[in-house]
Amino acid sequence: MKIAMLMHFYGCCDPFAPECTRTSPAYTQFVKELLRDGLIERPTKQQRQDYPGWAYKTTAKGDVMVNAICTTPQPVERTRWVMPT
Repeated sequence: MKIAMLMHFYGCCDPFAPECTRTSPAYTQFVKELLRDGLIERPTKQQRQDYPGWAYKTTAKGDVMVNAICTTPQPVERTRWVMPT
């Protein structure tokens, strides 16, 4: 869920989940961790006015993390499944 949230905050300016679930323990824990790790931040006041419900966006560090996730090669089968080197 934490990776899904990061990907959403990278590519969307609408809420990740309905408001009733944005207070769940998992949601709040992952948001706190993403904020603490410097991967997301709040949009500016103007951005939030232009896009109601937009709560978070990725930072430059978060953008690099998303790029790393999206460009990691798929595992390959040798004698067993491994990540390519």
